[in-house]
Amino acid sequence: MAMEVNYKKNKTAIFHKNFMEMEGREIYYDDIEAVRYSLDDMGGLAWFLPVARWVDGRVHLFVKNEKKPVTVSLMGIHFLGIPIVPTPQRAMDGFERLYEAIDSIVTPKIAQRYLEQIHAGQEVELAGLLINRWSAVNKKRDKVISKENYGGLQRRFNHVTVLDKYSDPLWQTSIKDVFSNNVTALPHVLEELFSTTSPN
Repeated sequence: MAMEVNYKKNKTAIFHKNFMEMEGREIYYDDIEAVRYSLDDMGGLAWFLPVARWVDGRVHLFVKNEKKPVTVSLMGIHFLGIPIVPTPQRAMDGFERLYEAIDSIVTPKIAQRYLEQIHAGQEVELAGLLINRWSAVNKKRDKVISKENYGGLQRRFNHVTVLDKYSDPLWQTSIKDVFSNNVTALPHVLEELFSTTSPN
């Protein structure tokens, strides 16, 4: 059964079993190589009173054999109480609805490709980590994530913080990693490999 997400006025993304319809296109999940998000939520002050707010959210789908990503842009501006384009809150709501749908349907399929390589005995590089079945090690080799110390994670779009068993930060994405196209797949990979509820 298809899932529909209305992300802005007169714009709906439809998620089917093997493909999605968005921005007037049919995009097969197997052709999506990466997903990246960008979000700016800013406000303007005058004499310490809020006079403006603008939200600029973008979703980028990197499709096989295409030079430019398929991009959805959601922008909302409010100035002196007047919405210049759809309100910032509507833009934020649409961005978050689209993020949640993609993160639950598309990104796990991308993560599965990495997991298949890992389970076949390979080491993959993902968001600055070298990952195999037993550990994820950063390139400096001074941070190791494994089933023994993995305590879960916190994430917000492209930002990931890995926690240890005591809920203290163990590793987090760097500024460079945030712009890595597949940092969004990292939580799905780490959860399957190292979560205590994981079957591995």
